[in-house]
Amino acid sequence: MQKSNDGFSRAVTTIRSPLHEVGCVLAWALDYARQGSPHVEILASPAIAHMPNEDEVMVWFGVVDSDIGTVRAATIALLDPEEEYAAMRLQHSADRCASLAAHAAVRLMLSAATELAPSRIRIYRGRYGKPLLAGGGLHFSLAHVRGVVAAVLARQPVGIDIERLTAVPDISAVAATIFAPESCKALDAVEGEARLAMFYRFWTLSEAFTKATGMGVFQGLDSFAFTGEGEAHLTRVTAGWGRAERWRFGLC
Repeated sequence: MQKSNDGFSRAVTTIRSPLHEVGCVLAWALDYARQGSPHVEILASPAIAHMPNEDEVMVWFGVVDSDIGTVRAATIALLDPEEEYAAMRLQHSADRCASLAAHAAVRLMLSAATELAPSRIRIYRGRYGKPLLAGGGLHFSLAHVRGVVAAVLARQPVGIDIERLTAVPDISAVAATIFAPESCKALDAVEGEARLAMFYRFWTLSEAFTKATGMGVFQGLDSFAFTGEGEAHLTRVTAGWGRAERWRFGLC
């Protein structure tokens, strides 16, 4: 197992600087029916995760700048054959690298927490496609864009998303097709870099939230809304998912 982890760490580098310095934004969402806020641990490696306490969230993110041959060699022993097959079907080499790395990172985290070999971790898909750990007890989520990957582990339903801060032509038109009216109004009240940052704030939080609920796009990103600045909170929540205060969010 250590040998596989060494290969992974050579192919995928943990991000140690703030994410905005590499042009990315990350958000996580947690179903947290407790008082206070969860303890968030940013991992220096996915392989040093441990069984989280009820109030813990473990987050890891890294850069994938190796070629597909190196990444595939570093991850093939960690993955389920179906995960590798799905990743290798992606058209762009950078997308294949990111998918392999993200799935391998999740398996390394789960392996460290359960003391099972990464390849022995059994993962299945829920009703709406959310990946779940067979046997329960742990929840996880992964995300990737070209060159950057992220994963999260917790004892409650959790979701994560990571995006690159790239220009969005006609933000108002794009927002109107996906976000709640409250979010669109907030976006129209700001300009320039602040507007782009708010767009990605809403986007990553929304993606993380729908991953945590397990519904994905079926939930509809216009069925809930978030605060536009400061600490991230829901201001309105999809019916059936409890009070807004039940959910906790983080931005990196």
